[in-house]
Amino acid sequence: MTVLNIGPALSETVEFFSRFRCKLYFIDLFDDLPELTSTADDTVSPQQLLSESLQFPHDTRFDLCLFWDLFNFLDREAIAALQDILRPHLHSDSLAHGFAVHNRRTDQCGKVYG
Repeated sequence: MTVLNIGPALSETVEFFSRFRCKLYFIDLFDDLPELTSTADDTVSPQQLLSESLQFPHDTRFDLCLFWDLFNFLDREAIAALQDILRPHLHSDSLAHGFAVHNRRTDQCGKVYG
């Protein structure tokens, strides 16, 4: 099993997956959120930033992607860029896990993930 964890390499996560024969990739995009969500006229687009952060061997195919609550912080452009970059590394049985915020203080907007 090949697992992509979008977030820090927490000891609990490493301990859990150490019980299984698998390969883990940890990419902490939460550190890049200010750049990914910036609306200023930046020189680096979300696509460019994500392309730099998400470099995997060509033959890597993820069985499980753990996004946690990342999508709550990204706009449509950043989510689309993330999907485009990950698409070649997924297969028809790939699974994903994420949390969505349900709270009145958080903007509610419909997003389609694929």
